[in-house]
Amino acid sequence: MELQGRHFYTLDDKGRFKLPNELLCALGTSFTVTRGKDGCLWALPDPEWKRMKEHLSGDLMLDDTSIALQRWFVGSAEKGNLDTTGRLTLSPTLRSYVGIAREIVVQGTGRLLELWPKDKWEAYHQPWTEERINALAEAREREWLERTRAQPGSPSPAE
Repeated sequence: MELQGRHFYTLDDKGRFKLPNELLCALGTSFTVTRGKDGCLWALPDPEWKRMKEHLSGDLMLDDTSIALQRWFVGSAEKGNLDTTGRLTLSPTLRSYVGIAREIVVQGTGRLLELWPKDKWEAYHQPWTEERINALAEAREREWLERTRAQPGSPSPAE
């Protein structure tokens, strides 16, 4: 199962909301919630979180960029907390990082869930038009073709 789709929720007074079963199954019972990019939180299944930490810690410990990224992502991470009914609880600290009050948007990206304050999600996605997405997709396809052409023994795009 993948972490996909977009869902809108209202947090209760304790910062909890119920994820659909398909997302709970994909996320697993052991996961991590941390600061993400662009004003959201990320919820990552343990295998993804482990991969991310290994990538970050694999960088030089004296490199300023690596240290900043470790502080941002690892330093703000908390183990995911599901109650007995499957509600995910976001701590006040996590909510304060991105400004989540009551309205939340949960968006799956395949590898992780993004947890957005609804107003930030709307502002972030407002300029994303179909034309802009098409241009990004075409640029990514060109990059992929260039990379595959540069690899020895890779088939040509016509094959």
